[in-house]
This record gives sequence, C-alpha cells and structure tokens, in this order.
Amino acid sequence: MEIDPDARRTLGTALTDIIGSPRQSAKQLDEIFRQSSQEAEGLVDAIRQMSVGDTTGTSGWAGNRHWKRVTQSARTAAPFVSDEFGRLILTGKPRHSEGFLSFGITEEGLKALEGRRFLCDRLSNCLTVDLYKPLLQWVESLSATEATAVCDTSSPYTKVAAQEMAGDSELGVSLYWIDAAFQLILDHFVREWRDGNDADDSRAPPPGALESIAEESSYRVKRLIDMAAQEGCDVAKEDSLSLRFAVAVSANRAMAELWGRCDAELKALSDAETLFERLRQANIVEVPDQFLEESADCELDQQLTAWLTNQLGPAGGLVSIGEGLRPMSYADVTTAVKLSRKLQHDYVCKQSKGERGKHAKRQYGGAGVRFVFLLALLAAYGFKTRVSQEFTGAKNSTKAVFPHRDPAKDENDLELSMHAATSIERMVALIHRSAGDGWAFDLRALREQAEAKVRRLEHQANLYKYVVDGRTAPEIFGIYKFLVRLRFGSPRLATECTTDNSSTQNP
Repeated sequence: MEIDPDARRTLGTALTDIIGSPRQSAKQLDEIFRQSSQEAEGLVDAIRQMSVGDTTGTSGWAGNRHWKRVTQSARTAAPFVSDEFGRLILTGKPRHSEGFLSFGITEEGLKALEGRRFLCDRLSNCLTVDLYKPLLQWVESLSATEATAVCDTSSPYTKVAAQEMAGDSELGVSLYWIDAAFQLILDHFVREWRDGNDADDSRAPPPGALESIAEESSYRVKRLIDMAAQEGCDVAKEDSLSLRFAVAVSANRAMAELWGRCDAELKALSDAETLFERLRQANIVEVPDQFLEESADCELDQQLTAWLTNQLGPAGGLVSIGEGLRPMSYADVTTAVKLSRKLQHDYVCKQSKGERGKHAKRQYGGAGVRFVFLLALLAAYGFKTRVSQEFTGAKNSTKAVFPHRDPAKDENDLELSMHAATSIERMVALIHRSAGDGWAFDLRALREQAEAKVRRLEHQANLYKYVVDGRTAPEIFGIYKFLVRLRFGSPRLATECTTDNSSTQNP
C-alpha cells in the first residue's frame, strides 16, 4: 500500500496537535494507515476540508487554515510555570479563553460553532464501528452543558450570555461532566473538613487543606475513570482513530477553558499585589470602616464617589504617592461607581445557583465587597489593564477592561465583555478569599489563595488529559457511558463518586 506523503504529514500533525501524541516516524504513520486505512484516509480528508471549507456547499463552514485555534481543537499547555522560589508565574502571550461565552450573537462565534459542527459531522462519517456512531451525534441544546467547564453561569436575573459555541457531540457534552464528578467529590471533602473543624457553611478550607482536598478528589475521579474504561473494554472491542480524535477535540476545548481560568487567576494576583503595594504606600491597609456598615444604595454610591474622588481625583492620595496612579475624571469616577454596583449584583446572582450558593447574598452582597469591586475597577483603570478578545482574528488582539462611557448613562447600559468582567470578578474573589480580620489586606494570603485555586484548576485540566491520553476507543466508550449516568443523575453514581472502594490508598 503506497502512502501519500502529504496525507502522512497531515495525519502526523493532527495526532500531535490534537491528540497530543509524540511526533511519529513515517514508519509508524504508515502502520496506522495500514491498520485503519478507511478511517485514516477519511480523517485526513476531514482535516483538509477544515482548512479549505465544505466543497459540497451543504454547510456554512467556509474553511480556515487556523481552524484548530479558531475552534479550540488543539491541545494547549498550562499557561504558568514555577519560578526559582516555587511561585507560580504566567508565561507566553495573552490567551484566547472563554470564547464559548459572550454577550449576544457574534459573527466569530457563529463561524467557530459551524466549524465544530462540520468537524463533528466529518468525523462521524469516518467511523466504521456502528456502536460508536451515537457518540458523535451533534447536540445543539445549551442546557445540555449545565454545570460544566464551558457552561453559562449567568443568572436569569442578569443579562444572559449567548453560548454560540456550546454545541458539541454527544460524547463531548458528556465528557464535560468530568468537572461535575470532580466538584461533587471536592464538595464532599469540604463538608468533611467543616464538620471536623466546627466551621460554618460559609467558611472555606485554608489553601493548604484545599490543595490536599483537590488532589484527593482528582485521585478519586481517576479511579472512577479507570473502572469505567475497563467496563468499556468488556462491551466494545474495536478501536477507532476517529473516536479518539473526536474525544481529544472536546477534551482540548475543556482544557483551554480551564487554562484560561488559571490565566485569569494569576493575572488577578499580579494586579492585586501591585494594587496592595500602592494602597499600603497611601496607608490604606484594609477596607475603610465606613464600608463595613450597611447603608442604602444611594448613600453608598455617594460614599464610594467621595472616596474615589479623594484618592484618584487630580490631587488624590493614590495619584501623588510614589509612581502614582493616573487620575480619574468625573466621568471615570461615575462610571466606576455605577459599574461596581452592576458587577456586584451580577456576581451575587452567579454565585446563588444550587446548594453551594445559599450563602451568596450574605457573603458577596455587602458594602465591603462593593468597595472591593470598586478597588478592582480602580486597578483596571490605573494599570490600564487589557484582556484578550473572546475570539481570534480581530485587528487588535486585546482590549481595555475599564470602559470610557458617558456618565449620564445608567449602569445597565455599561456593559463589559466576558473577559473584562471575568478579570474584575477574579480580583474581587481573590481579595475576598484572602482578607484577614476586619477586611485587612493580606499580601501573603493573596498568593496562597491564588495558587491554591490554580492548582485545583490544574487538577481538573489534567483529568481531561487522563481521559484522552493513551485511551483506546473501547475505553473511551466505557468512560462515556459512566459520564452519561452521572449526567442524568444516577443515585448510585453519587455514592460511587464520594466513596473510595479501592483496596489501595492514594500514595
């Protein structure tokens, strides 16, 4: 059998970029073609069509030579490393994350969605095993991805974000429930920690305990995945290159979102550390007492406006110290105060979902948290913070977080992009988690909390690798069946997820 060199090269690149396989020799690739000639040839054709578009004209996919990046199909690496002191630091360029979640219907989002749909259809056509075909049926329903890494966490009471890219294969939709399994076990251990430490439901474990809990939760999920994979081997026997490719595409999408959250967390840490240093120079080491007592919205707005004007007006305290921050105009101050109210309201609504959100109003709805939202906006303005666009291809790859708007506009007309809103929310959540007694600003706790969160997200991202790397199609089939049971609420699964029935212990 004569193998086309271009086809060999196309397949080899795809296996490396998407499945994450090491670079394979020509001999190894030729063996893949000989063992799975029909699927390999179909896969090569599908990859080429992703670049040039649908030549039949039956779909809306026009093709894009950067299709792997546009559709978040490529395997991405963690956006951080440890420095010589063991601290986590960001690496590389700004990431294009959370592209599946944006306000309104965007042309870029619709194009990317069409690309994923087209790829799913072509991979389904490549399948030669009928047992696997239902796994590559396309799912349009937005609700199908609820409680996953790529879900919409907006409340019905806030402006709902349109998830143009929430569609995925049946396999992909189920795969995202790995996050739910991880969260279910993590919540179980957090409750155990609270019971053992006589802590109330609103208190989170300290960073060290949380890192241990995340590690144990990851271990438990891996055991469940292994058992499910073995069950799959008892049912299915035939391997499938197309199915392995399809599950990698979906896993890469989830990993990209989780790495994006790590990126946002460490950016929030960097900005918060700089902000705390500037505040310390101005002798601001805690939330001012006036914002620790609740007051009517209009009175709180006036207090925030006065404080911000005193600090960032032309002769403000934060303008005149050291390097100083650039001063705010009246319009900027008004915009910041209005946005702090809107963003806090939206954040409380997002955190109010499910059992874990029953304390959201008490935790995040007070005047102290409103002040922290104002601080985050102050930092975004003062440091000229920029975030990446939700989708690639724009003339400018980044945009400013702080908007420059007409002060006469209502806060409902002040709208931040998903990346900008996430940037503010991550800093607020980090400062909130790290605050000491009396809302004191704790620089060391900032890093401890941020790194614990990033390590937890790293465990989640690596679970997707664990599902994909080195797995055969029968194993993937078994994992899929397990996640379907979890997705549709099998009572037995809740017990399995929170009980370690293994004879061996986590080392």
